[in-house]
Amino acid sequence: MNNRKQRIFAILLASGYGTRLQCNLPKQFIVINKIPIFFYSLITFFKVKEINTIVLVINQNFKSDIEKFISKFHFENKVKIVVGGNSRHESLVNGLNFLVNNLEIKPDDLVLTHDAARPFVSTKIIKNNISKLLKNECEVTSTGIFSSDTIAWVESEKEIKNILDRKKIFLEQTPQAAKFKIFNEIYFQRNEIKQILNTTNDFCELALILNKKIGIVNGNILNFKITNRQDLFLFKRLLNSKK
Repeated sequence: MNNRKQRIFAILLASGYGTRLQCNLPKQFIVINKIPIFFYSLITFFKVKEINTIVLVINQNFKSDIEKFISKFHFENKVKIVVGGNSRHESLVNGLNFLVNNLEIKPDDLVLTHDAARPFVSTKIIKNNISKLLKNECEVTSTGIFSSDTIAWVESEKEIKNILDRKKIFLEQTPQAAKFKIFNEIYFQRNEIKQILNTTNDFCELALILNKKIGIVNGNILNFKITNRQDLFLFKRLLNSKK
């Protein structure tokens, strides 16, 4: 009988270019209060003792600088740096390949993925994703919040066609999580998934195509993604209000 304990890994995606922010520097590397944005979520994941290893997927151009920054905090034993790809899915696959080739990940080990541009993720949210999977309540978890606004369906920029039931509208955030065998099936075994990777950025969308049961984890309105200048301004204000 194999009594091996499930290991838990996190893949932190920080390799995007953040073009919508219209900044010379990718948003996750913008320094706020002497700390780059990606590091805020990294610290939170680092604090979760249940997580064995964090794979930080980054832009090749910043690899040397990030390695030096990480070493200042003596995170090397738990944080591993991997170069990302040309898309979110490619970057996630690079992180998964690292786990396969270097850490001998097993089918039942857990993997969480998170956008490094969501700096206010909480340890509670992370642990709730882990707990839901360990209890086998679902095959995949997705963090998010229910909409408090009225949601309109439009078919052009000038005309509303329908009002949707906001009780059924779930605004996805991250982390998202699953056992490695789910990631393995989706990204390495199913040809029909490989053919549509360029048409979607969301892991859960791929999981739904394969009829995986996806459980929801309550997120937080503060767990927003920094996408534009307004988001960056809000992040700075909220960060300063916590001092």
